[in-house]
Amino acid sequence: MDKSNTINKAIFEKLLAIQKEIEPIVKSDTNPFFKSRYFDINTLLGVLKPILSKHELVLTQGLGETFLGKPALVTVIRCNDETEKYTLPIPEIADPQKFGSVVSYYRRYAIQSLFALESIDDDGNTASGKVAEQEKHEAVSSGRVVQSAKPVVKPKAPVTQDDNDVPWN
Repeated sequence: MDKSNTINKAIFEKLLAIQKEIEPIVKSDTNPFFKSRYFDINTLLGVLKPILSKHELVLTQGLGETFLGKPALVTVIRCNDETEKYTLPIPEIADPQKFGSVVSYYRRYAIQSLFALESIDDDGNTASGKVAEQEKHEAVSSGRVVQSAKPVVKPKAPVTQDDNDVPWN
């Protein structure tokens, strides 16, 4: 039997259960520079930790190195004797305050990605002109109100070119 396909089966089963259970996170903080809403790492962990505990998963994040010796964020998820480890290179920044901000940002997005959490990059979509309208929806669960927006992507106008305009022909 190929152990590589079964060794972390319990972790992935629990991740799936958490992804089915967890609700969108409230964007309770405001970025005054971009005039957008987001959730910070503390809000995220406040929602996630009780669910991780319920499913007996341990999540840790710390600083480490890539195989090239560059700084990295190391995210580890553990269940019994099974471990999944993810290493994400982060920029080298001399200013400790800026470096701390970068680490918090990377931690939040690593967790958001790992658990497939619902969130919308309002800044990116608005800046790129892809958001035509935002629908707000609310749900109440365990005292948490869920607020998020769904992007509506405008269809692009058809591109017309003759065969001579295509650079790869």
